[in-house]
Amino acid sequence: MDPIPLRPRLADHALARLQRDGAREHVVVIDQASGEVWQLGLREWVILSLADGTRDLDGLLLGAAREGALASRE
Repeated sequence: MDPIPLRPRLADHALARLQRDGAREHVVVIDQASGEVWQLGLREWVILSLADGTRDLDGLLLGAAREGALASRE
């Protein structure tokens, strides 16, 4: 039996960190190779983390709903 394939992940040079600004939380992704920084809301981070190449769109939407990050096809 073949081993279960590893799920895709962020590149080694990309770091994701949870940050709090008062009562607000968001995820910051830092690309150490280019110096670019992206700020994502928690909902967007959940959806992005589910988009790992193992789910189709319907699976992504179901996973997001399960995690409380409602999303639609639009």
